[in-house]
Amino acid sequence: MDSLLIALPGTITDEQFERLEALSFEASRHWSREEAGMILDAVAYLRAVIAEVRGPGEAPLELQNTLLAFILSDPELRQRAGGWSNQPSAVVRDAQFDRVAARIGRG
Repeated sequence: MDSLLIALPGTITDEQFERLEALSFEASRHWSREEAGMILDAVAYLRAVIAEVRGPGEAPLELQNTLLAFILSDPELRQRAGGWSNQPSAVVRDAQFDRVAARIGRG
């Protein structure tokens, strides 16, 4: 989603805003729809990886925030997470999974 460079600020939808708030994120009305979507996708992906590695249950927010920053800062991980919040699928154990899983061990 490198199209963020041309995303229009302030286009976050009410649904995205509410979903982010429900995930304990302080969403901003200044965010673009694309930014909010990317964060929602990354959170859904990182939570799926955490569940695969640690089993069911809530992970500490600090760990989730660390993984979110890691995913959003890497183009390959952003691509892997893309669309994740809209697709109920199983986690694929690939190179991207391994990279995120390794961070969970450090968290």
